[in-house]
Amino acid sequence: MKHEGPLKLSTGIAYLDVEPFPRMKLMKLYYLALQELKELPDQYGYKFLSQELTKYRMKVVDENMSIRAIEETIAGGLIEELIYQAHNEVKLLRIVKEWRPWETLQTRDFEQ
Repeated sequence: MKHEGPLKLSTGIAYLDVEPFPRMKLMKLYYLALQELKELPDQYGYKFLSQELTKYRMKVVDENMSIRAIEETIAGGLIEELIYQAHNEVKLLRIVKEWRPWETLQTRDFEQ
């Protein structure tokens, strides 16, 4: 995926490198997140919230060629930070899928 405007030389954040293909990387991570979300039950509230946010961000990345426009519209920091957030979201969804927290909420007796 192409983007408009020059890439920056540094993010200004320690240990966070400039991503040479940020739009492509974000779209891939958002796609992976949506695939992971499909495996969660529909009644699990986090699924709905995360799915809507991911679809919105995916739409913003798809509609904007400018990295700066993406950063301003999403307002979640630099595009490299958005990539970091998306990567962590995918990791979290894999953990959620394994731990199945929706089952413990249904079976827990709260009247003890």
